Amino acid sequence: MPIALTCFQGRAGDHNDLGIPGAKSIASHLAQKLGLDAVVIGEPEPALNGPWTVELEAAMPALRRMLDRFDAIYAEGSVSLAATSRCAVSLATLPAVARYHEDAVVVWFDAHGDLNTPDTSSTGYLGGLALSGLAASGNPALATDSRSAKSFWSGSATSIPLKPTSSRRRALRISAPAPTLRKGWPRPSPAGPSISTSTATC
Repeated sequence: MPIALTCFQGRAGDHNDLGIPGAKSIASHLAQKLGLDAVVIGEPEPALNGPWTVELEAAMPALRRMLDRFDAIYAEGSVSLAATSRCAVSLATLPAVARYHEDAVVVWFDAHGDLNTPDTSSTGYLGGLALSGLAASGNPALATDSRSAKSFWSGSATSIPLKPTSSRRRALRISAPAPTLRKGWPRPSPAGPSISTSTATC
């Protein structure tokens, strides 16, 4: 199947201006390495560093274009390869993946869980809602039901409190990694259930 390369350059809840040029650099390298032409979505703009409501409103035009791009890629039977600047771009890409590939499994490698909802977020950072948005457990960023996608969450170096029912709401089953992988990792927070140092499986 043909590969469609995309480079996201719009706003996506940026705290700083480093992610956008980073995505551009990666896309350029991939294009050269694979002999592909990258389609650019969005235009670079200064970071707002605001709450998720402000960031989402500013990001929506580019995110909707990104969703349209992914819809077109999958509709024509191509494989998507994308260089994106921030986790929040997944609010646009993952719904398209779930719509065209109901058996898709999302493997999420991150230093943070990105499992917050607007009600549980302590920072209001849009990127922290990215994976919970996939499970439709937070305020939906895009009018698309992506709950059919399964999710793997691969452990983090930080401790992120998680309510006991949250894993069920997000279709995530949490299991600890092998002891040899946990060696040297910080202990989970004593405050309650945590997804630190754990791997989600489904």
